[in-house]
Amino acid sequence: MARFVNELFSIQIDPPKGVSNAFCVTYSLYEGGLFSVRTSRPYAEEAESQEAQAFYAKDPKDLLKIQAFIAEWRNPLKDIPSATGVNEEGLSSFNLVFEGKEIYGSYVYHDLDEAKATGKFGKNELKMIDWNNRIVKMLEAFFVLVKSLNSSLLAPAVKAQELFDLRPAPRYLMSLVLGDPECHLEHPTNLEDCIKSAAHKAFEGKEMIDGKSFNEVFMALKVNALPLLEKAGSLGDFDKAHSSFVRDLIGKSFGKLNYAEAAYWLDLTYIYALLTKSLIRSELLVSYLHAPIAPKDLLEENGSMDEAAYLFFQDEGRKEFALLHISPAYFYLEGIFAKAHPSPSSATPHQA
Repeated sequence: MARFVNELFSIQIDPPKGVSNAFCVTYSLYEGGLFSVRTSRPYAEEAESQEAQAFYAKDPKDLLKIQAFIAEWRNPLKDIPSATGVNEEGLSSFNLVFEGKEIYGSYVYHDLDEAKATGKFGKNELKMIDWNNRIVKMLEAFFVLVKSLNSSLLAPAVKAQELFDLRPAPRYLMSLVLGDPECHLEHPTNLEDCIKSAAHKAFEGKEMIDGKSFNEVFMALKVNALPLLEKAGSLGDFDKAHSSFVRDLIGKSFGKLNYAEAAYWLDLTYIYALLTKSLIRSELLVSYLHAPIAPKDLLEENGSMDEAAYLFFQDEGRKEFALLHISPAYFYLEGIFAKAHPSPSSATPHQA
């Protein structure tokens, strides 16, 4: 799997499932000697809970230590599958990304010999225990690495872009839904394809608008969608710009789109842009995004497809998502996975 920007290693440790008002912690290491640590909600960027620090290791000897650390753990992590977990209650979970490889599992250390002796674990579970033990040991080695750095040559990186980058758990969720054929999501890699993929889903089961209208809306999305998000200074700024842009898209379609249809196409464009893991990198910007809703579902739920019905849905949804500490876009993606796999055990692949 391709490396995420310049990241060498990142691990997000989430609290045990069911623990309320708990936070996760994410440790990351990047090319050039950048280290970062972030405390936040697992699936939300909340101003009152997010803390982040970063620094550069400047000592050439420390840069060699970083290379040695990555080389040392490359092989031990090689055979670990993308999902490994011990079936026990009350365990923290982890999402690890190591040189682009994503792994999800239980953050717990068991003495392997003792585990074998108990007879409680089968062959596959013992494998998972061994794999999880390696993750714990690797993070311990990471802490040793950090403590060994030359503190006199550490430089703070207060405004580093990496402090706001997509975290490992949301990225794993994205890979999960993209890699699952039952989720029926396309795999665009650039903005133009994101807009087209969004159109395919937005007009699924119904007739596409005419070519001239399509092209006008397409170009408006291509030119304005991402800048609108990137320039937003707050959630309120984004919501206002979003509403204005949706009305503009209706005009670009020569009235062929209603408000719900135009908003659905725009919101799906953002979702596909997020799934590229490159067009939208900032967790803060992700927190601004709306949860896409199909016009027919909006009509069924709120009795209309106009602007008021759409905004009411988004406002009520945000209140619910805030209680769950999950950004609307991630709630939407988890909903796609839950719909594809409706059994209780797999409806929520990760704690939100």
